[in-house]
Amino acid sequence: MSQQSRQVFEFGPFRLDVAERLFLKLGEPVSLAPKTFDILAVLVRENGRLVEKDALLNEVWSDTFVEESSLTQNIYLLRKILKEDGGNGEFIETVPRCGYRFKGEVRESLAGSIRPVVREHSRAGICLEADDNYDDPQELTHPPPVPRRPFRSFALRQLPAALFICLLGAAGLIIVRTRTAENSYRESWQIRSLAVLPFRTIGKNAQEEPLGLGMTDATITRLGAAGRISVKPTSSIFRYADQDFDPLSAGRELGVDAVLDGTVQRSDEGVRVTVRLVRIADGLTLWADKYDERYTEVFKLQDKISDRVSRTLGFNLEGDGRPRSPTPRTQSVEAYEAYARGLFFWNKRSEAGLARALEHFEAATKHDPNYAAAFAGLADTHALIGYFEYKRLLPPEEAYRRAEAEATRAINLDGSVAEAYTARAFVKAYSSGDIQGAESDLTQAILIKPNDDTARLRYALLLLAQGRIDDAIREAHAAREINPLSAVITTNIGYMLYLKRDYAEAEKFCRQALEIDPSSYAAQYHLGLILMQEGKAGE
Repeated sequence: MSQQSRQVFEFGPFRLDVAERLFLKLGEPVSLAPKTFDILAVLVRENGRLVEKDALLNEVWSDTFVEESSLTQNIYLLRKILKEDGGNGEFIETVPRCGYRFKGEVRESLAGSIRPVVREHSRAGICLEADDNYDDPQELTHPPPVPRRPFRSFALRQLPAALFICLLGAAGLIIVRTRTAENSYRESWQIRSLAVLPFRTIGKNAQEEPLGLGMTDATITRLGAAGRISVKPTSSIFRYADQDFDPLSAGRELGVDAVLDGTVQRSDEGVRVTVRLVRIADGLTLWADKYDERYTEVFKLQDKISDRVSRTLGFNLEGDGRPRSPTPRTQSVEAYEAYARGLFFWNKRSEAGLARALEHFEAATKHDPNYAAAFAGLADTHALIGYFEYKRLLPPEEAYRRAEAEATRAINLDGSVAEAYTARAFVKAYSSGDIQGAESDLTQAILIKPNDDTARLRYALLLLAQGRIDDAIREAHAAREINPLSAVITTNIGYMLYLKRDYAEAEKFCRQALEIDPSSYAAQYHLGLILMQEGKAGE
């Protein structure tokens, strides 16, 4: 019988079994997404050699087209995993504008099939033991001595019992291995991260796209509050709000295990929502459903969707038993509609967009004077108007004054609205210079809503202003992990690394920012500064 073998690589405390798709640290499994595993396998196999980006993309994503940002995000995750799990975070070297090189000390071995050896001859029969190191084929050619007839007769009488015991043992071994394989399989497919993509509006009211975004935001808030899986914040999915997109491609770009995709169709008094939960690794639809409700019951509809998604993923919306803040909400459908539109225009950050956001957030507060989230949206809009000095809308001083008052009102109405603390911190930092107060508000915002990349980036910039550059870079990376497709966050990391005089890494991040948004003036400007320091001003 020919010996079967497979490649196994060992480096540091890690063991990579490519054929079995196992990645172990000191014998314990480490969870990797399928594409992340594939990237690691390619780099380790080519240890010490440059693997160009195009070659890596073609090998790992041979069946589809993806942006280079998907590769860079997976490389970032690999570095983090290798470092967190006891290894060296610098196993993977970036070769600027070319690709990546694995530079650890790799030991390669072949794991062969298990062969039997004779361990003991007994009256009941022959017991076998597995031996991976068996290297004497002659050992099996020597039969046991033939006993005298009485013993032979005794052995024959005991043969059925011996066979039964051996079969029972074999069955037990098969069951154990099967269950282990099943557990490994479940582990490999476990959903740990989710992106709720903007629900697309169809039908005669298709221009009301912000309504779909509002439903998306509510679902994100509800699922994220449970704290059982990582849910991408609304800010990370804004880019898909007013464009056609492929859910699987979006999920890969965001680096999540699954996406929730849906459509909203509004009639005069009713609403139809169609949703599906899709696993990114293989495109399998884990759950899909259609709901028809009166539009006045839209809040109950949001609860139904969130509850069903959570049960499909194996948890309940009560979370893990820790106290959590309630989901901010209004009971006014009109206020909810206005808030959803305000959220849509707030994200545009342009002067025209912020002007429209003001209109809708103000309308929301008029429909419901106790709607804390709407006041928080109004506060952040005024803060941005002051920061960008959109003087045609309001003088900066007046914009900041209104922002602080609205943020404080939102907090007084509902202290669980993280965005209100984020907005007030912005005013304290850039208007009144209250750095300590700003830091207190931002830490409170992050405590309430850990996956808010806006709060984390602003906190990073506040730390930078205090000269705490290493802390700032760490917090900015946390923001980027939440929202990997943000050119603003990526550019700011590049700028911080530039200030630290780590020009090679700074250049890498600014180029990544331009891959995400080629029109980013900030990324272009900072890249120019970096290239001058590197003596590459002509590039």
